[in-house]
Amino acid sequence: MAELRFLKILKEGTSAWNAWRSAHPRIKPDLSGADLTTFRFNGIINFNDTDLSGADLRGRPLFRAQFQRAVLKEAALNRADLRQAVLSDADLSGADLGGSDLQKADLRGANLRRAKLPRASLGRANLGRADLSQADLKKADLAEADLMAANLSGADLGGAIMTGGYLFGANLTGASLRRANLKGANLQQTILVETDLSFADISECSIYGVSVWSTKLEQTVQRDLLATPTRSPSIIVDHIEMAQFIYLLINNSRIQKFARIVLILGHFEPKRRELLEAIRDQIRKSDYVPLVFDHEDCGDPGLQSTISNLARMARFVIMELTEKAECWPATITLLHKLAVPVKPLLMGPADDKTKAKAAPLTQDQPPSFLDVYYYEDAAELSANFRSEVILQAEARLSAAAGHA
Repeated sequence: MAELRFLKILKEGTSAWNAWRSAHPRIKPDLSGADLTTFRFNGIINFNDTDLSGADLRGRPLFRAQFQRAVLKEAALNRADLRQAVLSDADLSGADLGGSDLQKADLRGANLRRAKLPRASLGRANLGRADLSQADLKKADLAEADLMAANLSGADLGGAIMTGGYLFGANLTGASLRRANLKGANLQQTILVETDLSFADISECSIYGVSVWSTKLEQTVQRDLLATPTRSPSIIVDHIEMAQFIYLLINNSRIQKFARIVLILGHFEPKRRELLEAIRDQIRKSDYVPLVFDHEDCGDPGLQSTISNLARMARFVIMELTEKAECWPATITLLHKLAVPVKPLLMGPADDKTKAKAAPLTQDQPPSFLDVYYYEDAAELSANFRSEVILQAEARLSAAAGHA
């Protein structure tokens, strides 16, 4: 709790408090839990290195106040005037800053984890490297704020105004930005993994180097996105996921190899990883690019759609049938509809029992399906892979091209 000697000095006024702080720079005053709502702060007050955890500063005029390295955990600062305040490296974790005015405040490196900032005014504030993970920033005004390398993972930014913001390298993993306005923001190298951007406006954003994985983009406004670095010739796209692909096409010298994808379908448990590596190694030796789709949950409604999309990109498909036989029928039916060559593999001797297992493939076999290759182990498969798999698939491709 707050020490009375510090409260007595503070009651003497801002000038007396600042003078005492200047004379005793090594002392870290304890004002934790104090109710400071009745104190008058005339002029810039120095709370640097002060413990104000749990203190009540609601509605206080703290224009340009100094809170550098101060501890403000769980403090009540809602509706406070903190314009241009210096809060760099301060601990504001769990603090209530709802509706507070933090325009142009210096919050660099501040700990705002789980802080409450709904409807707070943070226009042009500096939040570089700040930890805002799991913070409540609903409908906050962050226009032109500097959020470079800030941690906003799991934060709620629903309806926030972030126009012209600088989010270079910021982490927005799992954050909600539903209906947020980010028009003209710099999102270069920003992490948008599992971020919710539904109904948000990201038009005119700079998105070079952005990481987009499982991002929710339902009805997101995405016009005029700049996909190239600053001071480089501009490439403008209208979809954030397209930007990564377009840039890769233009700048990756190995992109032509991606046209030589071989899709490997099957289920490979840890004990069968040696087999998978043998297949991948042989594909690489033939100058193809292996793409593995290890599927186990046949009940997943998106499974067949994913297989279809991957198969359409591949030169040919290798279908390893040894495990998860219950997955075969739907996959076989799907692949029947595609023109891509399919080479089935099945571990076991080429006897009646093993061949019976492959019956769904040998009956009414479509032209795109090659004969099943039966093998005993990974070593045998590796030894015969080029002749039994690669060359047969290439022959089928050549035949198909000749009939085109």
